[in-house]
Amino acid sequence: MSKAQMELMGMAIVLMLVALAAFFAIRMVITEKPSTAASDYNSIQLATNFLNALLETYVPDCQSSVKELMIGCVNGDSISCTGTLSTKDTCGAANKVVSDISANSLTAWGKTYELKYEGAGPVTLTGINTGCSASSNRKARLFFLPTSKGTLSVRLDICS
Repeated sequence: MSKAQMELMGMAIVLMLVALAAFFAIRMVITEKPSTAASDYNSIQLATNFLNALLETYVPDCQSSVKELMIGCVNGDSISCTGTLSTKDTCGAANKVVSDISANSLTAWGKTYELKYEGAGPVTLTGINTGCSASSNRKARLFFLPTSKGTLSVRLDICS
C-alpha cells in the first residue's frame, strides 16, 4: 500500500470514531431526563403558584375570595353564598370551591398532591390527598392565614 492510501485509511478510521462519538453524544442529550434540581424547583413553583392563585380566587357566588371563606370558616362567620353554592355554611362553601379548583387543575394535570390545613383551633376544612404516601418525595409550600382564633396554615405537597 502506498503512503497516500495509508493516510486515507487513517482518515476514514478517525471520521468513523468522530461519527460514533457524535452519535452517542446526541443520544445522551435526547434521552437525558431533567435534573432533579429542575424538577424540584418546578414542583415548588407549582405549589407556590397554585396556593397564591387559589387563595386570591374570587368566588362571585359568595362575594368573597377563597382566603376570606377559609378565614370565615375558622372564625365561625356565616358568609351567605348563592347560585351553585347556595349555602350559609362557610366551611362547606370553602371546601367545595377548593375541591373543584383542585380537581380542575392539579388532578386534571395528573399531579399527585396533598392539601391540608392545620392550627387555629378545630379546623373543619377538609384536606385533599390524591395518593401521596408517607414515603413519597414531597415538595411543599406553606401559607399562613391570620384568623381571630390563631393562625391557619394551608400546606400543599406535590408528590412524585
